[in-house]
Amino acid sequence: QRQMCIRDSACSGQRHNLYIKSDKTLWSFGENNPCIGAGISSSTEYVGPVKILSDVEKCYTGAYESLALKTNGDLYQWGYAAATTSYLLGRTPVLALQDVKDVQIAGMTVYVLKNDGTVWVRGENGGGQLGLGHESTHWDYYESFHSPDIGDVETIWAVSYTHLTLPTNS
Repeated sequence: QRQMCIRDSACSGQRHNLYIKSDKTLWSFGENNPCIGAGISSSTEYVGPVKILSDVEKCYTGAYESLALKTNGDLYQWGYAAATTSYLLGRTPVLALQDVKDVQIAGMTVYVLKNDGTVWVRGENGGGQLGLGHESTHWDYYESFHSPDIGDVETIWAVSYTHLTLPTNS
C-alpha cells in the first residue's frame, strides 16, 4: 500500500488519515485502531478528527502506521509496523528518533534522513532494500549505508522495494 501525501500536510494510510492544520497541530481520523494515535480503546468503529500532536512540520503514513516530524526534528511513530498486530509501535505517539531531516515510507519499510547526513532504516527487507547487507527484517531503526564511498546523504526517495540516496558531494 503506497501512502498518499499532499505537500507533507495530509496523508492517508490503509484506514486512517492525518492532516496538519495551519497552527502546526496534527489531527487524525479513520478506523479506530492504533494508527489513529489517540489511544482510544473503546468499541467505537470510527474516530476523529482527534488532535494528536503540536508543533508538527510533516506527517507520513504507511499502510498501518503513522509518523510525524516535529519542528524541532523529533520523529514520532505509532500504529503497526506491519500488517500483523505483533509489531505494535504504540497506541499513542512514541519518540523514535531525533535530529531528523526527512522521512520516506515504501510499503512497510521506513527510511529516515538525519540532519548529520546519515540514513536510518527499519521494516521489511526481503529484497535487501534496507541497505544493511542482508535480507533480514528489522522492526527497530538501524543506521544504513556505512560505506565511506557514499558520504553524507542530502536527499532520499523511496518507492516499493527501492530507495535512492543523493550524496551531498554529487
